[in-house]
Amino acid sequence: MEQHEDQRCLIAKDVTVRFGGLLALSNISLSLEPGEIVGLIGPNGAGKTTLVNCLSGFQKLSSGSVTVNGACTASWSAPEFRIHGVARTFQSGRLFPDLTVRENVEVPLVALGMSRAKAHQEAMALLERTGLSSSADKDAATLPYTDERRVGIARALAMQPSFVLLDEPAAGMSDSECEELMEIVQSLPKQFGCGVLLIEHNMTVVMNVSDRIHVLDIGQTLATGRAEEVRSNPAVIDAYLGSEL
Repeated sequence: MEQHEDQRCLIAKDVTVRFGGLLALSNISLSLEPGEIVGLIGPNGAGKTTLVNCLSGFQKLSSGSVTVNGACTASWSAPEFRIHGVARTFQSGRLFPDLTVRENVEVPLVALGMSRAKAHQEAMALLERTGLSSSADKDAATLPYTDERRVGIARALAMQPSFVLLDEPAAGMSDSECEELMEIVQSLPKQFGCGVLLIEHNMTVVMNVSDRIHVLDIGQTLATGRAEEVRSNPAVIDAYLGSEL
């Protein structure tokens, strides 16, 4: 297995993705270390989800590289990314509707070889941390959309990952729900020792929780830096039409 000089890090280097004649990503470089939160923002169609797909094995690169803890991932499948510590959520909940909330979290734990009794215990602890313990025995099909997102986060954490990629977890949430989500996201690096890549359109959430922010626009890096630097960047303001930034 090829080793990279950068250990304990998820790294995209010069990542380019083409869909036929469409250039979806162009020479994107980004890094994520355990213990930090990096916000990934950009207008619709900027390439955010495509980049996360590249970082989690759901999209092959046209050129460039992705390394996990120094290991080249060129031949990895999505399950191999998970085995090596990269977990993600999706914009859609992707829950098992006929199972309870607790059982949805137990599934990845049992798949890792944990006993049902231990998986039950671990699932309840994860649901407690994500504010869903009172819904543990509800059918997943009955959950509101916002709670589906929380279950997705709990399931991602069940893998004990080094890196968690959250794809728009605050979508559709009220202001109070966003505040609760910010507390959860901010707690992840400290509680679980993981790095968090946060894709989010809610600027209040991403600006308040991120250590660094990476801005994409039309598949290219527009800006990188801390929240205050990005917020005042004229190019970023123009890309967002001067909206929430």
